[in-house]
Amino acid sequence: MTKDPQSAPAAATDQLIDNVAKKRAGPSGANAGADRIPAPPLVHIRNPWLEELTVRIRSRPIPWEGYQRADLVSAEELKLIKKVDAKGNAAGRPGNGEPAKIADNDASEYALLYLRLLAKLSRTDTLQQILVLIGDMLVERDDRAHYFVHASQQASAAGVDNIHGSQQTVTSALPWGPFLKLLDAQDEFVQLKSAQFLVLLLISDKTDSAPSAALPRLTTFLSTLINAHPLSSSSSSSTLAPPNMSAAGYAEGNGADIAIQLFESLLRSPKHRRQIWEEELRVQGQEAPDKLTDKDSTLELKRDSLIYGLLNLLRTSSSAGNSVASAAGSKPGSGTATPSRAGRNGTVGEVLVAGSTTAAAATASGTRTPVSGQVGPQLQYQSIFCLWLLSFDDEVAEKLNIIFPVVATLTEVAKSAIKEKVIRVIVATFRNLLQKASAANAPALLGSKVLPLAESLTARKWSDEEINEDLDYIVEELNTKLQNMSTYEVYLSELASGQLTWESPVHELDEFWRANTSKLLENDAEQLKRLITILKESEDPVTLSVVCSDLGKIISFSETAKKFVNESSAKVRIMELISHQDSDVKFRALNTVSKLISASWR
Repeated sequence: MTKDPQSAPAAATDQLIDNVAKKRAGPSGANAGADRIPAPPLVHIRNPWLEELTVRIRSRPIPWEGYQRADLVSAEELKLIKKVDAKGNAAGRPGNGEPAKIADNDASEYALLYLRLLAKLSRTDTLQQILVLIGDMLVERDDRAHYFVHASQQASAAGVDNIHGSQQTVTSALPWGPFLKLLDAQDEFVQLKSAQFLVLLLISDKTDSAPSAALPRLTTFLSTLINAHPLSSSSSSSTLAPPNMSAAGYAEGNGADIAIQLFESLLRSPKHRRQIWEEELRVQGQEAPDKLTDKDSTLELKRDSLIYGLLNLLRTSSSAGNSVASAAGSKPGSGTATPSRAGRNGTVGEVLVAGSTTAAAATASGTRTPVSGQVGPQLQYQSIFCLWLLSFDDEVAEKLNIIFPVVATLTEVAKSAIKEKVIRVIVATFRNLLQKASAANAPALLGSKVLPLAESLTARKWSDEEINEDLDYIVEELNTKLQNMSTYEVYLSELASGQLTWESPVHELDEFWRANTSKLLENDAEQLKRLITILKESEDPVTLSVVCSDLGKIISFSETAKKFVNESSAKVRIMELISHQDSDVKFRALNTVSKLISASWR
């Protein structure tokens, strides 16, 4: 899993990961045709809710003759529609048998027809039917996307009639305009299918003909689905107002699942991978990637972000797993709780829990839509798979964990994961981060205790040999890094992870703090600020307890640090923690506050 899967089209993730080496190598020799693995679709969505709704929509009659009488559809257009629609209903699905031959012979004409109909018609049931016909035309035939991408040139060459008054209006909007417009439709099916076809067109566009606003608009839509609370009438992103939100959530709770699958398809393209990363930085208000530093990791994450949504979902899943583990007898200070900035304003987990439905409750490879308040392993897997794809970009690998708490989150998921494939993609992501940007990521990996985690995982038996290879690499590299690190550098690695535990003895050694407190104040107190940021954002009792203790030690050995903490927001946060429900957090916070107060008396 160390090879970038960019050469393989998008597919069900399990299929791609299991066969990535075979697909890259390809068949050879006389029997190549017989041994060839069928190319999976560029944009693969497996969702029972969407599939069942598609079947129902396909069976509904549409009054096309009425559209002709209203002069919205020409006689020629009606002839083409009836030809496909009638045979499609009889055959079960256009794109197979006789209907496929029609689409092959007239693919360009049908692509232009469907786009024109989407642009000029507005009834929801009709739009749904047209989108189903487009899907049927493209099923197992991604090559036909070419006719949609070049629809503008085809319309010009054919001298096609206008849609809204002039030929220029038609050609300038195709093919992107109709699909982008439908992202604002008041129907979940129309929105989701339009997003699916936009992803396919972006991947298939070899000439970069897409308008500059297309990808940002699409990623905004996807991030809203991943981040939105199902019972809220609005989202953190004002560009999408989910239509007629039911008690079960957007698309009956399937929005996040479908959005993650579409996001995964986009990330297979190195070009779009980089564009998405730059868009994520823009959303977070960050500078250009080459200007980012470790200081940026102390900035507050904004919720209307794709990566934020994925991590929030994963934190929800690991919190559920650790809650079970804790109830079974986890010891205080074990470091198994999840560090989290999530949950204060609602989480993606709430979207998924509220949207549990019978239709989407399970798939052959694991639960998709969570039931009983848990995020299923399939959604875990696909969310992490997106992060794995991002980690193939060297620049992203270097800065990803600086901006987002990726390492700490994945470590917590790994501790409670029950599926081998979830462990497999987490370990592969760690290897990528370490291999492509060791200096940036090794401290965070060590601080998140990935080394002991990897050592424990090597003792288990895995069906996939690549897991053992990746684990051996991680253990060897981190051991080498650890041997060359000073005690202070090990402490900084813990800070970089955002998750502190009592496993390291330095937290209670006065000698350590006496020797190193001044270093925390270097570079405009960069590391002390990082510690205060963890204090403000973490909700893990163990981490909060350790941070309060560390700050107490720091202000005991530095008057400058005392003044800094007293004048910062840290003092207020520590005082809040005096009433924390965890007794150890209360004790440590009270002890630190007493030192701050005594300092002010002097």
